[in-house]
Amino acid sequence: MFLVGLTGGIASGKSSVLQVLQQLGCAVIDVDVIARHVVQPGYPAHRRIVEAFGTEVLLENGDIDRKALGDLIFNQPDRRHLLNAITHPEICREMTKETFKYFLRGYRYVILDVPLLFETKKLLKYMKHTVVVYCDRDTQLARLMQRNNLKQEDAEARIKAQLPLEDKARMARHVLDNSGEWSVTKRQLDPQGGKFLRGWDPERMRPVLSHPRSTYTLNPDRALPRADPCLEGEKQPSVSSYTFPPSPGPSLQEQAQNRVHEGP
Repeated sequence: MFLVGLTGGIASGKSSVLQVLQQLGCAVIDVDVIARHVVQPGYPAHRRIVEAFGTEVLLENGDIDRKALGDLIFNQPDRRHLLNAITHPEICREMTKETFKYFLRGYRYVILDVPLLFETKKLLKYMKHTVVVYCDRDTQLARLMQRNNLKQEDAEARIKAQLPLEDKARMARHVLDNSGEWSVTKRQLDPQGGKFLRGWDPERMRPVLSHPRSTYTLNPDRALPRADPCLEGEKQPSVSSYTFPPSPGPSLQEQAQNRVHEGP
Protein backbone atom coordinates (compact mmCIF):
# COMPACT_ATOMS: atom_id res chain seq x y z
CA MET A 1 0.00 0.00 0.00
CA PHE A 2 1.18 3.54 -0.69
CA LEU A 3 0.02 6.99 0.39
CA VAL A 4 -1.06 9.98 -1.69
CA GLY A 5 -0.97 13.43 -0.11
CA LEU A 6 -3.68 15.80 -1.36
CA THR A 7 -3.66 19.49 -0.50
CA GLY A 8 -4.77 22.86 -1.83
CA GLY A 9 -5.73 26.29 -0.58
CA ILE A 10 -8.78 28.08 0.70
CA ALA A 11 -11.49 28.12 -1.99
CA SER A 12 -9.32 26.19 -4.44
CA GLY A 13 -11.91 23.40 -4.75
CA LYS A 14 -10.13 20.63 -2.83
CA SER A 15 -13.30 19.48 -1.08
CA SER A 16 -15.04 19.03 -4.43
CA VAL A 17 -12.11 16.99 -5.75
CA LEU A 18 -12.20 14.80 -2.64
CA GLN A 19 -15.88 14.14 -3.18
CA VAL A 20 -15.23 12.94 -6.74
CA LEU A 21 -12.39 10.67 -5.60
CA GLN A 22 -14.65 9.14 -2.97
CA GLN A 23 -17.33 8.53 -5.58
CA LEU A 24 -14.71 6.74 -7.69
CA GLY A 25 -14.11 4.38 -4.78
CA CYS A 26 -10.80 5.77 -3.53
CA ALA A 27 -9.91 5.40 0.14
CA VAL A 28 -9.79 8.96 1.49
CA ILE A 29 -8.85 10.15 4.97
CA ASP A 30 -10.17 13.66 5.60
CA VAL A 31 -8.11 15.45 8.24
CA ASP A 32 -10.93 17.94 8.82
CA VAL A 33 -13.21 15.13 9.96
CA ILE A 34 -10.53 13.78 12.28
CA ALA A 35 -9.87 17.27 13.68
CA ARG A 36 -13.55 17.61 14.52
CA HIS A 37 -13.59 14.26 16.24
CA VAL A 38 -10.61 14.76 18.55
CA VAL A 39 -11.89 18.03 20.07
CA GLN A 40 -15.35 16.87 21.05
CA PRO A 41 -16.27 17.27 24.73
CA GLY A 42 -14.86 14.46 26.83
CA TYR A 43 -11.69 14.06 24.77
CA PRO A 44 -8.23 15.09 26.08
CA ALA A 45 -7.69 17.77 23.42
CA HIS A 46 -10.97 19.47 24.36
CA ARG A 47 -9.96 19.64 28.02
CA ARG A 48 -6.50 21.00 27.20
CA ILE A 49 -7.92 23.67 24.87
CA VAL A 50 -10.21 24.94 27.62
CA GLU A 51 -7.31 24.96 30.08
CA ALA A 52 -5.11 26.91 27.65
CA PHE A 53 -7.60 29.38 26.17
CA GLY A 54 -10.36 29.63 28.76
CA THR A 55 -14.09 29.05 28.70
CA GLU A 56 -14.62 31.97 26.29
CA VAL A 57 -13.83 29.57 23.43
CA LEU A 58 -16.80 27.37 24.34
CA LEU A 59 -20.36 27.43 23.09
CA GLU A 60 -23.24 27.07 25.53
CA ASN A 61 -23.44 23.32 24.86
CA GLY A 62 -19.74 22.83 25.66
CA ASP A 63 -18.51 22.51 22.07
CA ILE A 64 -15.52 24.49 20.87
CA ASP A 65 -16.54 27.83 19.35
CA ARG A 66 -14.60 27.67 16.08
CA LYS A 67 -14.98 31.35 15.27
CA ALA A 68 -13.96 32.55 18.72
CA LEU A 69 -10.90 30.30 18.78
CA GLY A 70 -9.96 31.20 15.22
CA ASP A 71 -10.16 34.92 15.99
CA LEU A 72 -8.05 34.36 19.08
CA ILE A 73 -5.15 32.68 17.28
CA PHE A 74 -5.30 34.35 13.84
CA ASN A 75 -2.72 37.08 14.50
CA GLN A 76 -0.98 35.45 17.46
CA PRO A 77 1.60 32.86 16.31
CA ASP A 78 2.42 31.78 19.87
CA ARG A 79 -1.18 30.85 20.57
CA ARG A 80 -1.51 29.18 17.19
CA HIS A 81 1.53 27.03 17.95
CA LEU A 82 0.04 26.17 21.33
CA LEU A 83 -3.18 25.01 19.66
CA ASN A 84 -1.15 22.93 17.22
CA ALA A 85 0.78 21.34 20.09
CA ILE A 86 -2.51 20.30 21.69
CA THR A 87 -4.36 18.97 18.66
CA HIS A 88 -1.77 17.57 16.26
CA PRO A 89 -0.58 14.54 18.23
CA GLU A 90 -4.22 13.45 18.56
CA ILE A 91 -4.87 14.05 14.86
CA CYS A 92 -1.78 12.07 13.87
CA ARG A 93 -2.78 9.12 16.03
CA GLU A 94 -6.20 8.95 14.40
CA MET A 95 -4.68 9.27 10.92
CA THR A 96 -2.40 6.34 11.70
CA LYS A 97 -5.32 4.24 12.90
CA GLU A 98 -7.46 5.01 9.85
CA THR A 99 -4.60 4.31 7.43
CA PHE A 100 -3.96 0.95 9.05
CA LYS A 101 -7.66 0.07 8.84
CA TYR A 102 -7.63 0.66 5.09
CA PHE A 103 -4.52 -1.51 4.84
CA LEU A 104 -6.29 -4.34 6.66
CA ARG A 105 -9.29 -3.96 4.35
CA GLY A 106 -7.07 -4.51 1.33
CA TYR A 107 -6.82 -1.04 -0.22
CA ARG A 108 -3.73 -0.61 -2.39
CA TYR A 109 -3.41 3.13 -1.73
CA VAL A 110 -4.92 5.76 0.54
CA ILE A 111 -5.39 9.46 -0.20
CA LEU A 112 -4.63 11.70 2.78
CA ASP A 113 -6.24 15.14 2.73
CA VAL A 114 -3.62 17.25 4.53
CA PRO A 115 -4.25 21.03 4.31
CA LEU A 116 -0.72 22.01 5.39
CA LEU A 117 1.19 19.20 3.72
CA PHE A 118 3.95 21.44 2.31
CA GLU A 119 3.99 23.98 5.12
CA THR A 120 5.10 21.50 7.77
CA LYS A 121 6.74 18.84 5.53
CA LYS A 122 6.36 16.31 8.37
CA LEU A 123 4.37 13.82 6.27
CA LEU A 124 6.01 14.33 2.89
CA LYS A 125 8.50 11.49 3.33
CA TYR A 126 5.62 9.01 3.63
CA MET A 127 3.91 10.09 0.38
CA LYS A 128 4.52 8.31 -2.91
CA HIS A 129 2.52 11.00 -4.73
CA THR A 130 1.65 14.59 -3.81
CA VAL A 131 -1.27 16.40 -5.44
CA VAL A 132 -2.25 20.08 -5.29
CA VAL A 133 -5.68 21.36 -6.26
CA TYR A 134 -4.75 24.67 -7.86
CA CYS A 135 -6.54 27.76 -9.11
CA ASP A 136 -5.20 31.18 -10.06
CA ARG A 137 -5.28 33.89 -7.41
CA ASP A 138 -8.02 36.01 -9.00
CA THR A 139 -10.30 32.99 -9.20
CA GLN A 140 -9.46 32.01 -5.63
CA LEU A 141 -10.25 35.51 -4.38
CA ALA A 142 -13.55 35.74 -6.25
CA ARG A 143 -14.69 32.31 -5.05
CA LEU A 144 -13.77 33.04 -1.44
CA MET A 145 -15.59 36.38 -1.43
CA GLN A 146 -18.71 34.79 -2.90
CA ARG A 147 -18.65 31.62 -0.80
CA ASN A 148 -18.00 33.28 2.58
CA ASN A 149 -19.66 36.63 1.82
CA LEU A 150 -16.42 38.48 2.61
CA LYS A 151 -15.13 41.90 1.70
CA GLN A 152 -12.12 41.89 -0.60
CA GLU A 153 -9.64 42.95 2.09
CA ASP A 154 -10.86 40.22 4.45
CA ALA A 155 -10.64 37.57 1.75
CA GLU A 156 -7.15 38.72 0.76
CA ALA A 157 -6.01 38.50 4.38
CA ARG A 158 -7.15 34.88 4.60
CA ILE A 159 -5.39 33.97 1.37
CA LYS A 160 -2.18 35.69 2.46
CA ALA A 161 -2.21 33.69 5.70
CA GLN A 162 -1.55 30.53 3.64
CA LEU A 163 1.37 29.40 1.51
CA PRO A 164 0.65 30.60 -2.06
CA LEU A 165 -0.86 27.99 -4.34
CA GLU A 166 1.84 28.74 -6.92
CA ASP A 167 4.48 27.59 -4.43
CA LYS A 168 2.55 24.43 -3.60
CA ALA A 169 2.13 23.66 -7.30
CA ARG A 170 5.89 23.86 -7.84
CA MET A 171 6.51 21.37 -5.03
CA ALA A 172 3.79 18.86 -5.95
CA ARG A 173 4.21 15.87 -8.23
CA HIS A 174 0.71 16.34 -9.68
CA VAL A 175 -1.32 19.54 -10.14
CA LEU A 176 -5.07 19.59 -10.71
CA ASP A 177 -5.94 22.94 -12.29
CA ASN A 178 -9.36 24.03 -11.03
CA SER A 179 -9.19 27.58 -12.37
CA GLY A 180 -11.88 27.05 -14.99
CA GLU A 181 -15.21 25.30 -15.25
CA TRP A 182 -15.86 22.43 -12.85
CA SER A 183 -16.58 20.12 -15.79
CA VAL A 184 -12.98 20.61 -16.96
CA THR A 185 -11.65 19.66 -13.53
CA LYS A 186 -13.82 16.53 -13.44
CA ARG A 187 -12.40 15.41 -16.78
CA GLN A 188 -8.92 15.54 -15.24
CA LEU A 189 -10.15 13.05 -12.63
CA ASP A 190 -11.53 10.58 -15.17
CA PRO A 191 -9.69 7.26 -14.55
CA GLN A 192 -9.79 6.48 -18.27
CA GLY A 193 -8.75 9.78 -19.84
CA GLY A 194 -7.85 12.18 -17.05
CA LYS A 195 -4.20 13.00 -16.44
CA PHE A 196 -4.38 12.61 -12.66
CA LEU A 197 -5.50 8.96 -12.46
CA ARG A 198 -4.07 7.93 -15.83
CA GLY A 199 -2.21 4.67 -15.42
CA TRP A 200 -3.70 4.04 -11.98
CA ASP A 201 -5.62 0.78 -12.30
CA PRO A 202 -9.23 1.49 -11.18
CA GLU A 203 -9.25 -1.93 -9.51
CA ARG A 204 -6.55 -0.65 -7.15
CA MET A 205 -9.06 1.79 -5.70
CA ARG A 206 -11.21 -0.98 -4.26
CA PRO A 207 -10.49 -3.28 -1.33
CA VAL A 208 -10.02 -7.01 -1.65
CA LEU A 209 -10.89 -7.74 1.98
CA SER A 210 -13.69 -6.74 4.30
CA HIS A 211 -13.15 -5.30 7.76
CA PRO A 212 -15.27 -3.82 10.59
CA ARG A 213 -16.09 -0.18 10.15
CA SER A 214 -14.74 2.71 12.16
CA THR A 215 -16.14 3.33 15.63
CA TYR A 216 -16.45 7.11 15.21
CA THR A 217 -19.66 9.07 15.48
CA LEU A 218 -19.38 12.77 14.91
CA ASN A 219 -21.26 16.03 15.09
CA PRO A 220 -20.20 17.76 11.83
CA ASP A 221 -20.48 21.20 13.43
CA ARG A 222 -17.58 20.47 15.78
CA ALA A 223 -14.25 21.48 14.33
CA LEU A 224 -11.13 23.52 14.85
CA PRO A 225 -9.25 25.98 12.67
CA ARG A 226 -6.82 24.18 10.39
CA ALA A 227 -3.54 23.17 12.00
CA ASP A 228 -0.24 21.49 11.11
CA PRO A 229 -0.42 17.70 10.58
CA CYS A 230 2.21 16.48 13.07
CA LEU A 231 4.68 17.80 15.58
CA GLU A 232 8.29 16.86 14.96
CA GLY A 233 9.60 14.61 17.66
CA GLU A 234 6.15 13.58 18.85
CA LYS A 235 6.17 9.84 19.51
CA GLN A 236 3.58 8.13 17.35
CA PRO A 237 1.66 5.09 18.54
CA SER A 238 2.39 1.68 17.11
CA VAL A 239 -0.33 0.48 14.77
CA SER A 240 -0.04 -2.96 16.32
CA SER A 241 -1.46 -1.56 19.56
CA TYR A 242 -4.87 -0.80 18.08
CA THR A 243 -7.96 -2.97 18.02
CA PHE A 244 -10.93 -2.20 15.82
CA PRO A 245 -14.25 -3.53 17.15
CA PRO A 246 -17.24 -3.45 14.81
CA SER A 247 -19.66 -0.59 15.21
CA PRO A 248 -23.00 0.43 13.70
CA GLY A 249 -21.74 4.01 13.42
CA PRO A 250 -20.51 5.56 10.15
CA SER A 251 -16.86 5.35 9.21
CA LEU A 252 -14.70 8.44 8.79
CA GLN A 253 -14.90 7.99 5.03
CA GLU A 254 -18.70 7.93 5.18
CA GLN A 255 -18.70 10.96 7.47
CA ALA A 256 -16.49 12.83 5.02
CA GLN A 257 -18.84 11.94 2.17
CA ASN A 258 -21.72 13.44 4.16
CA ARG A 259 -19.99 16.79 4.67
CA VAL A 260 -21.61 19.78 3.04
CA HIS A 261 -20.39 20.13 -0.54
CA GLU A 262 -18.46 23.41 -0.70
CA GLY A 263 -18.45 23.66 -4.48
CA PRO A 264 -15.44 24.14 -6.75
